[in-house]
Amino acid sequence: MEKRGKPRIKTLREEHNLTQTELAEIVGVTKTTVSRWETGNIETLKLNILEKLSQRFQVNPAWILGYDVQRKILSKEAETTKAELERSIRLMDEEQLRKTLAFVSEYIIKK
Repeated sequence: MEKRGKPRIKTLREEHNLTQTELAEIVGVTKTTVSRWETGNIETLKLNILEKLSQRFQVNPAWILGYDVQRKILSKEAETTKAELERSIRLMDEEQLRKTLAFVSEYIIKK
């Protein structure tokens, strides 16, 4: 796992336009506890709280804790698709990779 930085609870709360009180109600703690998380006065989170935050906001628990990891949680189907795509890309030669990139770029432009 990558280096850990500052927990991102405040970031999540603000992105979802929640007050500290509202977030506290969602995860079952006090407003003071949320405030202490955000200021760094409490650096650890109980596992059940971390799970609630992760599920509520659909983000990786390690990301919440400040680790440099992928933010979003991928579904099992998306994880499988990602793994298959990565495997296919590794097997491509330079020409196939160039054509694939051109195709994907064209697709994105049309969206």
